[in-house]
Amino acid sequence: MKKTKTTFKPKVERRDTTSPEKFQEMLAILIRNQEAFEAVKEAVTVKDMLAAGQGFGLLWKVVSKFHKKYGELPTHSIITSEIEDIRQNNDVLQEEEIDELNDFLEFAFDPLSHGKKVTKSAVHRDMAIDSCRAYMEERLALEAQSTLHDTRTVVAELP
Repeated sequence: MKKTKTTFKPKVERRDTTSPEKFQEMLAILIRNQEAFEAVKEAVTVKDMLAAGQGFGLLWKVVSKFHKKYGELPTHSIITSEIEDIRQNNDVLQEEEIDELNDFLEFAFDPLSHGKKVTKSAVHRDMAIDSCRAYMEERLALEAQSTLHDTRTVVAELP
């Protein structure tokens, strides 16, 4: 009997995507922990945060702009007032998105949710950076997947 050579395809490693809860925990730490924010600020864009919702994109824009100008992260009241100023001049968020963003900010600045030392905690910093890295990998994977999925064309260059 003739033996046939069997080739095995390597198994593609998979993991779960970032849950909304994990994303919100990550973002809450990033906007409060200076070291975590500074570690990711060059890699994460407003567009990346917009993928999770208009409110999160606007929040990232406000926090990034404030940090660039003052070298520190804004307080809850500064974020709220900056977002309100933007909303006064632009129709950027629907009422539901405003409520979602306000709920998120309450969560992000609630000391019982993260502990009082979240702004200086190395554990919180590392967790947020790791979660952000995973989130950005997902964004790149989804972008590559959508680029490759078009059956009418062939990809000339991967993102």
